[in-house]
Amino acid sequence: MFYQERYQKKHENFSKILNHLNQNLGERRLTEFSDLELSGLLKQFTLSFDLMWKTLKDYLEFNGVDIGIISPTNVLRSAASSGLLEEMDVEGEDLIEMLRARNQLTHVYDFETALDLLERIKATYVPELLKVESFFNGK
Repeated sequence: MFYQERYQKKHENFSKILNHLNQNLGERRLTEFSDLELSGLLKQFTLSFDLMWKTLKDYLEFNGVDIGIISPTNVLRSAASSGLLEEMDVEGEDLIEMLRARNQLTHVYDFETALDLLERIKATYVPELLKVESFFNGK
C-alpha cells in the first residue's frame, strides 16, 4: 500500500507541474518570454522531469521490477528493459536526452543556450512527457 500511495502522490504532482509547463509554453514564441518567464519555464521542465522519473521508479517498484541503485539513468534503463517505455510509446533516447538537458540546466549561464534548450523542451520533451503522463492516467 505504501508504494501505491507514494506513486499516486508523485503522479498527481507530476501531472500538475507538467500541465502548468505545457500551458505556460502555449502558442507563444520563446522570444516573447521575459528572462524571468524563461527561468520559470526551465524550472518547470526540471521539476517535470524529476517527478516523471521518480513516478516511474515508484511504478516499477510497485510492479516488482528491480532497479538496483536508484538513479534517473537506472530507472530509465529499467523502464526500457521491462518494456514499459514501449508500452508508453515513448522513445528511450528522448528520455536520456531530457536527462542530459536537465543536468545541463544547472550550468546554463547564457540566454542563447537557455533558448536552445527551451526549443527542444517545447518541440520534443513536453510531447514525450505528456505520453508518460497519459499512460499513468490510465493506471
